[in-house]
Amino acid sequence: EPSPNLLRTFSEPSLNLSSAPRRRSARSPRSCPSACARPPPRAAVHRLDAPVGGLVACAKTRSAARRLQALFSERRVRKSYVAVLAGTPPCESGVVRSPLEGKECVTFYRLLASQPSAQFGSLSTVELRPHTGRTHQLRRHCAEVLRCPIVGDTTYGGERVRASQALYLWAARLELGVAREDGEGGDGGEGGVEGGDSEVGEGESALGAEAGSDAAAAEGTAEEEEAAGDELGLAGRSFSAPPPEKFDKLLARDRRAWQCATARAGGVAGRELAARRES
Repeated sequence: EPSPNLLRTFSEPSLNLSSAPRRRSARSPRSCPSACARPPPRAAVHRLDAPVGGLVACAKTRSAARRLQALFSERRVRKSYVAVLAGTPPCESGVVRSPLEGKECVTFYRLLASQPSAQFGSLSTVELRPHTGRTHQLRRHCAEVLRCPIVGDTTYGGERVRASQALYLWAARLELGVAREDGEGGDGGEGGVEGGDSEVGEGESALGAEAGSDAAAAEGTAEEEEAAGDELGLAGRSFSAPPPEKFDKLLARDRRAWQCATARAGGVAGRELAARRES
């Protein structure tokens, strides 16, 4: 349902939200003292990389902007992306812990579907959930750690993954006011992939519970933060945006190409067998 404090909007690839022209919205009355001076998309409290499309949350009021910024900085916003990868991850679900630029970097992934591909070997549709927010984190973890670059990401996957000048990475879901997830694990050294269904569960945090003493110490603060979020109608809200039609078209086109290649290969093999029998 509509919120007086929050607006769900979409970012198209190559749209720079921070450079959008300033203009007053007819729906932002001057009589509302808490209204943001800059209407959406200038009120966006987070951003997507230029080639990435999907869901963006914008604040309608200053108090909502402050609260949203606090939730993001406290890692109490769960962001989920859908991507098409060239290749198949080593496990159906897992955690990638691999530092980037010397900083901790954690990504959770879950395999949604996979199909053979004549061009890429295989194509995999995955859900990606970043715990940290480093530059190009998802793209680099997929290409450099999972060895399955995102289709269209020629920066990290090379020309072999080029597809229609598009990057098949989409911001599909935002959940606000979730329990803080602390993904620090190990010493932050070489990192790698932790696989297994026990790492990422259906509909629950993949990071497990915090230590009891830390949770008890933070309980009062968390309750106060949750109450503040409830006053603004932000706590517990979630938004979804399914990937655009181009994702389905890519998979369908590649599926047809695989079927044609398989049929041709079968025809050649059949002719060779018939020739050997005649000889």
